[in-house]
Amino acid sequence: MSERDDRIVDREAVAQIMAGKSPRNIRYSELVSVAEKLRAAGQLADKDYLDFIGPSPEFSTIDGSRKPDWDVPMDYIGRHEMNLAFLTATGAEQRYIDFEQRLVSLYKSFEP
Repeated sequence: MSERDDRIVDREAVAQIMAGKSPRNIRYSELVSVAEKLRAAGQLADKDYLDFIGPSPEFSTIDGSRKPDWDVPMDYIGRHEMNLAFLTATGAEQRYIDFEQRLVSLYKSFEP
C-alpha cells in the first residue's frame, strides 16, 4: 500500500481493477469504466473523478457532430506530460502547471 492524498491506496485492488489496462494506452470508454470502479472501491476520490476522466472526446468537433475516431486508445499520461512541458516552457500561471502536475501524478498512481 502507498499514500496518496491522505488516503491509503490498496495496490492489489487497483491492480485488479486496472488488469490489462494502462493510462498510457486506453480508450476513453475504458477510462470512464475503470474510473467508476476505482471510485466505487475507494481508490479514486470523488473530487478527482471528473479531472481523471476529463471531457469526452466524442463530440468535440466544431459543428458538434460525433468524431469517428473518438474512442481510439490514448496515452493520457503522455498527453498531460506534454501539456505540463508546454505550460512550463511558456511560463503559464503556476495554478495551471500545478493542475497538470496533479493529473500526471494521479494517472501514474494507477499505472501497472
